[in-house]
Amino acid sequence: LHRLNLSNTSISDEVLDSILERVTRLRQLSVAHAKLQIIRNITRLVNLQSFDARRTSLDDSAIAYIQPLTGLVSLHLVQSFF
Repeated sequence: LHRLNLSNTSISDEVLDSILERVTRLRQLSVAHAKLQIIRNITRLVNLQSFDARRTSLDDSAIAYIQPLTGLVSLHLVQSFF
């Protein structure tokens, strides 16, 4: 699995973390408009190139989890509540 689109879903932080433990080869992840607040296991996605988290409720701690993803080419955080 290289692409996962969970936009406009009511996925919980816990369920997303569980999914991210299993799909470590993702290149694209979209959680736009989802009601997420934390994304701890995103650091496992070492191949991630695109992350879309527009209009989410991610908190400030999310930056610490996103920062190590040096392969990111596209990052969308517009209207996220940092």
